[in-house]
Amino acid sequence: MAKVHAQFRANADLQSAAHLPSDFALMGKFCSLARFLDRQVDRDGIKQMLKAVKMLRLCDYTAEDIRSILSHAAVYVSRTLSVCGDTMDATEASNVLVVLMFVSHSYTMDEHCPLRVWHQHLFAEYCTVKELNAALVRLLNFQGSVLRVEEAEHKRISLALKPELTPTQIPATSAGVRGPVPRLSMVCPPQTARRAVGYGVRPAYVAQPWTVRARVK
Repeated sequence: MAKVHAQFRANADLQSAAHLPSDFALMGKFCSLARFLDRQVDRDGIKQMLKAVKMLRLCDYTAEDIRSILSHAAVYVSRTLSVCGDTMDATEASNVLVVLMFVSHSYTMDEHCPLRVWHQHLFAEYCTVKELNAALVRLLNFQGSVLRVEEAEHKRISLALKPELTPTQIPATSAGVRGPVPRLSMVCPPQTARRAVGYGVRPAYVAQPWTVRARVK
């Protein structure tokens, strides 16, 4: 069973920023599985990761969907870190993770939120769609254009993440009343944002690497 990343344990107070309490431990385990160094995970990065998971949950992706997305993303992140992890700081690492979560959910889900939606809700304050596209293409190059993950590796990571996932359809509210999670219709309108349309806006060029910089408050 994967351990929660040391930086998540050191910043346990940020659990209050998670959409569900289990999301905090989920991403802490993810960062351990993806082999992030301690210096590559900070408070702002943790907040950005939790925001990305929250968006997936509010778009009504199931626990199994999210586990599959993160299993693939962990492999993509590990490949990226093997290429340039020594020079990547915490800001770059958190942005790389979220972009690769987009890649993973586009590859594994029949219906997904296009890149412009991820930009609107996760990157609008920090970069343009063009810059995000450039970063996306650079990261895809690091994957060698291979997005498939071996079944055994997928199962291993999924099992490591599964204990921290709980049903999202009936969480307890602050008043103690259980009810359905509201859908983010403005984020993923039916037959629009969640319809499979490739990888969002197709970039026409590749910019310099690591142009996406997060400054989550």
